[in-house]
Amino acid sequence: MSISILTDFLPIEVEIEGVRYPINWDFRTSILFEQLMLNNNISEKEKSDEALQLYYGYEIDTIKYINNNNINQFVEEMLLFYKCGKEIISTNEDSEKSENSSKNEIIYSFEHDDFYIYSAFMHDYHIDLQDIEGLHWWKFKALFNSLSSDCKFIKILEYRSIDLSEIQDKQQKNFYRKMKKLYALPQSLEEKEKQALITEMLLKGEDPGELLRQ
Repeated sequence: MSISILTDFLPIEVEIEGVRYPINWDFRTSILFEQLMLNNNISEKEKSDEALQLYYGYEIDTIKYINNNNINQFVEEMLLFYKCGKEIISTNEDSEKSENSSKNEIIYSFEHDDFYIYSAFMHDYHIDLQDIEGLHWWKFKALFNSLSSDCKFIKILEYRSIDLSEIQDKQQKNFYRKMKKLYALPQSLEEKEKQALITEMLLKGEDPGELLRQ
C-alpha cells in the first residue's frame, strides 16, 4: 500500500488475493482501534477479533468463513492502513534510543486527552471533530501530527515528555516537575499494582530491579 496523500486517492478498501473489501476509513474507527490496543484488560485474541470487527464490520464473519486460511492478510492490511500505509523502518540509532529509554512512555491518550485534542483542531484548523463527517484517518493523522505549538495540547505533550534529568536550572526543573504531575496520564490498574509492588519490595529491603526493567 504505497500511496501518497498528495497525489493519490486515499484508500477506502483493501485488496486480498485480487478481491477488494471495504474498510472503515473514518478517523473515529482508528482512534477506537488505538484505544483497544492499549487496553491491558483483554486478551490478544480478543483484541484481534474486535479490531477486525472495527475495520471490516460485520462482513468479517463472512470473510473468516470464506478466507479463514488467509485471515492474517486481513490483519496485515488493517495494520498497514492504521499506519497510514507507511512501513515503520527503525535504524540502529532508533533502536539504541529505544533501548536506552527507561520506558517507551506514552505521552498522549485519545481517551484522556479528548478535550485537548478537540480544542486543538478547532484552534488550528477550525475543524469541529464532533460534527465533521467523512474525515479519513490518514487526513486526521496528518493534521494531528502537525498541530502547532500554540495549542495547549502540544504544550502538555512537551511537559509529559521532557526529561527532568537534563534540566540544570532548579526553578525550571521544579516548574516542569509540577507540570508533569499536573498533566500526567492516569496509570492503568496493572501499572498501579506494579508501582505498589515496587514500593513494598523497597520497604522490605528487596531489589525491585527486575520489575523496573519490565
